[in-house]
Amino acid sequence: MTTMLLHASEIIFNHPINQKNLSINANIHSEFKRMMELMFWSPEK
Repeated sequence: MTTMLLHASEIIFNHPINQKNLSINANIHSEFKRMMELMFWSPEK
């Protein structure tokens, strides 16, 4: 592996100008998922 692995499935914060809630979702990267499976951990479906 040539990269560091860090993942957040969701991050929520207030927009700095209008103060509305922003929610950003991301799928698990395939390399991250593969490494977690090698460590006997399975992400929630």
